[in-house]
Amino acid sequence: MNLMAPFLAHASDQENKVRLSPVKMSTKNSTDLVEYVDKGHSFLPAIPNTQRSQIEDKLHSQECTIAFLLEQAFRIKEDISACLQGTQGFRKEELLARKLLENHIQTITSIVKNLSQNIEILEDQIRVRDQAATGTNFAVQELNSRHLQGVGDLRGRVARCDASIVKLSGDIHFIRHEYRQIENTIQELISSLENVSKNLDMKSIMQNLLSKDVLYPSRKEITEKCPEWLQSHRESRPPEQFGKYQEQHRVMGKIRDQVMQLLGKIEASNSEQTSNLKMVQGDYRLEMNLLEFKLNSLSNNLYEEVEKNQKKTESQLIKYEKDQLGHMNSCLKLLQEKLVRSPSSRSGAAARRLGSATCPLPGEKSENKMEEKLLQLSSKLENFINTHKQDAELSKVKHIENKLCKKMSQLEKHIWDEIEKMQSEYQSGERCL
Repeated sequence: MNLMAPFLAHASDQENKVRLSPVKMSTKNSTDLVEYVDKGHSFLPAIPNTQRSQIEDKLHSQECTIAFLLEQAFRIKEDISACLQGTQGFRKEELLARKLLENHIQTITSIVKNLSQNIEILEDQIRVRDQAATGTNFAVQELNSRHLQGVGDLRGRVARCDASIVKLSGDIHFIRHEYRQIENTIQELISSLENVSKNLDMKSIMQNLLSKDVLYPSRKEITEKCPEWLQSHRESRPPEQFGKYQEQHRVMGKIRDQVMQLLGKIEASNSEQTSNLKMVQGDYRLEMNLLEFKLNSLSNNLYEEVEKNQKKTESQLIKYEKDQLGHMNSCLKLLQEKLVRSPSSRSGAAARRLGSATCPLPGEKSENKMEEKLLQLSSKLENFINTHKQDAELSKVKHIENKLCKKMSQLEKHIWDEIEKMQSEYQSGERCL
């Protein structure tokens, strides 16, 4: 029993050490089992779930094997202790049991040593993976910080762009308002031109239409007052905004130059149109002179024919009157002879009365009829001449009006094309800005 005491004490110490939690076990040396520090809260950052689950599965399997081996060792120890208690009198059996116990303890210690080595290897792997995870976390945090900085810069740029867009939209609204006013003035000028086109000269109308002070007063005022405003507000404005104002002034200068070029083109076209108009007026005057000459020749011919007809009718009337007078004289003579032959004086007096009453009637009626016919013919000729003149003048005036309307429409179309071209160039300049 005294010999078994150290062995039993050592076994009790081993039992106390073995009954600790398997999770809290590690090795200080190759033979002793000591308490392991709890690592429930790791100092390293979290690793991905897949790696963690694999490591936890391995640890759980090793813990299960350790628990199974410890239970088997305790069971063998109890069997050995029971065997030793039952066979205290037998020395050989005691030595055999001690050898068996020592062999069992050696196997257990070797197993625990191997398990501790495996646990250390797993811990090293966990540390390496945790370090890699920390590196990736730091890289992700750095990327997030850079992303946040980039987002902040983008927000600032977007805010500046929004402010500039609002400003440009205000400028565009102002320019559109001015453009609408110009369009209204142009429409008013066109309406006034249509109202007074029959009474005004073409040159004065085009000069009023193409006047710079009429078409572009607001733009001229802007281009004149903008440099003074920039010089006066240079210190009170930020440099970026002042640069934008200078850029806008430069763009307005370009637009003004383009407008001046367009006005030069319009003036050139106006001069060309005036020259063409003068040529047309010269042609018109020549045609009018020719028409007047033709009308005069026709009127002279008509007057000559009328005079000829009048003389012919007068000669025919005179001849007819002579024939009628001769016939009436012969009739009167016959009546006088008959009256002289008749015994009654009343019949003679009646014959005289009848002769005096009936003789002048046919000549007077025929003269009146001829005068009425001549008056009617002269009035018809005058009406025909007047209507012919009026029709010719109206046709010529209509032809000239049609020509002028066509030229006006062409000129108006050209002006609108130039205005649309200027507007498209202005919009392209705004897009470039």
